[in-house]
Amino acid sequence: MYTIQSLSEFHRLLSLEAPQYPLVSIVKVSELHAIDSEIWQKFTTTFYTISLKSNIQSKIKYGQNYYDFDSGSMIFSSPKQVQSVEAASNMLDEKAGTGYVLCFHPDFLARHPLAINIKKYNFFSYEVSEALHLSDKEKKTLRRFFKRLRKSISISTLIRRM
Repeated sequence: MYTIQSLSEFHRLLSLEAPQYPLVSIVKVSELHAIDSEIWQKFTTTFYTISLKSNIQSKIKYGQNYYDFDSGSMIFSSPKQVQSVEAASNMLDEKAGTGYVLCFHPDFLARHPLAINIKKYNFFSYEVSEALHLSDKEKKTLRRFFKRLRKSISISTLIRRM
């Protein structure tokens, strides 16, 4: 089993530019292109992910079950949870799907009450292997949120570099 140790490594393994921040990142699913499909057969991460995905061609296994997200939904994962992507070769072409993946390291939440409370949210655990299905209105709202968050991260980086 392979452990993805950082957001930088995650980006590199998916042929993405280095993240703008070491503890938080948001990427478009359509931009993901795996460089080593063997890694995705059984892996863990050291960070949380919240994904809004549609039209995904691969199957994602979280724990012992596959997520059901064919029509578009949200998927949550926490650090050290075993995952796998069946037919990961699909991530090598343009059929990866659409949506966004928000990644954040537990240290990103340091000194915030959410750092303790996030462990109470059962949608980050194996017991819930079904994705959160959304209405069209909810999907639209969340897409706008992810776009704005991605833009905000980019603007913050630009300002920080000045």
